[in-house]
Amino acid sequence: MSIRLDKYLSDSDKMLSRREAAAVIRRGSVALDGVTVKDPSRHVNEGVTVTLDGDRVTYQEFIYLMMNKPAGCVTAMSDRRGGERLVTEFLPAELLRRDISPVGRLDRDTTGLLIFTDDGMSAHRALSPKTHVTK
Repeated sequence: MSIRLDKYLSDSDKMLSRREAAAVIRRGSVALDGVTVKDPSRHVNEGVTVTLDGDRVTYQEFIYLMMNKPAGCVTAMSDRRGGERLVTEFLPAELLRRDISPVGRLDRDTTGLLIFTDDGMSAHRALSPKTHVTK
């Protein structure tokens, strides 16, 4: 695995935007194996320890969340009609930056397990009729 440092930070547990990641890198707050790096385009290889202000950074390629969806909200990322309460209102803004989306839909008044992810391939496998995943 080799990934740009700014992308690594934006996909990490620190949940920075790419722009915020580039800014902290240029500021000299990021180190690779203890050596300060100021180039956001620098590549990070597997096994390298990345720190931000001395705290170890954990890379997360994909996020998977489970939510117990309450009744009265719509399983959608936006509301075209207006006035509807959305499941995204329950999620922190940092997670929404990662382009997560619900896997499947539950009706407005249905409660239960709802999964969110930014892993498009896994979401597709779960939703595709060809894979025969039971609801």
